[in-house]
Amino acid sequence: MARMRVTWPAALILLACGRLPLWGISPAQPGAGRLAASEGERVRHRQTEFIIKARVPVLGDISRVGTFVIEEDVRANGGQLEKTFRIFGNSKPEMARKGKDYRGELKLITRSTLSSQGDGQGDGDGGGDGGRAVEVTSSSFFNKNGQVQAEDIVFAPDCAVCRRENGDEKRVEGSFGCLATALEYFSDNEVARGDIHEFSFILGGHPYHFKCEVGKPTALQPYGSKVFPIDFTTYDGLFKDGRGVPLVKKKKGDIRIWLSKDGPFKDRIVRLKVQYAWYLSIHMDLYKAS
Repeated sequence: MARMRVTWPAALILLACGRLPLWGISPAQPGAGRLAASEGERVRHRQTEFIIKARVPVLGDISRVGTFVIEEDVRANGGQLEKTFRIFGNSKPEMARKGKDYRGELKLITRSTLSSQGDGQGDGDGGGDGGRAVEVTSSSFFNKNGQVQAEDIVFAPDCAVCRRENGDEKRVEGSFGCLATALEYFSDNEVARGDIHEFSFILGGHPYHFKCEVGKPTALQPYGSKVFPIDFTTYDGLFKDGRGVPLVKKKKGDIRIWLSKDGPFKDRIVRLKVQYAWYLSIHMDLYKAS
């Protein structure tokens, strides 16, 4: 299979431009659902859909390029809670016909022991939905015009083990999450102006680091709620500059989310932005929530 180097922010753009079915991936390959969530009694389900637009300076929005979805599903299964946090999307058909067929999915699954109350609302280490996490895995794929990268990751407290679409396996020492871990955290937890949250994650078998800074809440139309802007800075997890400082992959504000903490979209991300190049940014605006 041809290899495609997925860099940041291309990874998020590919995630923001992909949808099932998993064309070009066999069921045995990473990213094809091998780390699937199991069935159980549903405790909670939320889905937030976004429209993706391309924007350039002066001209503003130049086109609608696709759709993007954030989905959260929590199920009770025996003595455990199983939470699936999933992001996926696709480029619109017109773009695909012009040779810009992007699609992808990232699924983060956390299995936790049930809280002693058994109501799925414990406050242990299970993402706010149960007790202590006992298993954390992620499965993802990125498809650009038929070229596929896929990755399964199993997370342990002191390492992450990654398996790629070509069968390569790699162990990365340290405590990590996946690309979606930061989005999941902000959907589950309270924030305040001036907060700084940091997340280390694996993408393509390589470690990276997010530094997320919470800004002053504002009333963002048309959502009718208090919305916190959160600016991301992305650092390389291995490579450093001449001063020994981790290399910056995306500077502060090139990635920004707007997080609602009250009103009709409480605890939802209502807007995302990725600065792809100096002349082009990708904006994702909430279209529908259920």
